[in-house]
Amino acid sequence: MKRTISHFLKAALFVLLAGAVGYYFYSHNAVTLDVYEQSQTSVILFTENDCNECDAARHFLEKRKGVFVECNISQEAHCKKQFKSFGEKTLPRWIYQGKSGTGFSEQQWRWQLFNEFSFGDRAPIYMSHRADGDLLLYTSTTCYPCAQARTWLAKNNIPYKECNASTDRTCENDLARYGSMATPRWVFRDRTRTGFRESVWNIMFSHLEKND
Repeated sequence: MKRTISHFLKAALFVLLAGAVGYYFYSHNAVTLDVYEQSQTSVILFTENDCNECDAARHFLEKRKGVFVECNISQEAHCKKQFKSFGEKTLPRWIYQGKSGTGFSEQQWRWQLFNEFSFGDRAPIYMSHRADGDLLLYTSTTCYPCAQARTWLAKNNIPYKECNASTDRTCENDLARYGSMATPRWVFRDRTRTGFRESVWNIMFSHLEKND
């Protein structure tokens, strides 16, 4: 009987310790649900007044028409409270698509995090509606980069819709209305851009849900 009680107490102590450790790590790296959901489609940028790196990060995103939401801890109480939940108190802090980091380096942001290609330009409503939340790829039959894009998407098991302007009049009209017949053209989350470059697509689309 005593041995059973001893085992029970040990198990209870283990659960309490595990919970305490889990709470510690969560409370120091917490991201509220609304911030997490918003960061799936835009960069959340924590800043403060008189922060040169914060200004540089903001300018970088604005110049490249990056989709971001600024949260200034000097001016907004809820931003300050959210920021305090992180263990590291370095600014600027960014959150994007489930990832987070601190500081600003133009070279790193340009090639690894938020390069201008990944955001693209604002897509026309008719293109966004046709994509219906998926990655939409406008192609043409004699387009070698289009073939490269298809191969990359298949290799990475990433779902997408194809719209071939050479065989589908609707797709041809879409590109004509846009003012450029260049392919491949991708449309994703109301952004669009042409061209294929593997290193860039690895940044843009590798997080997408894979096909089974």
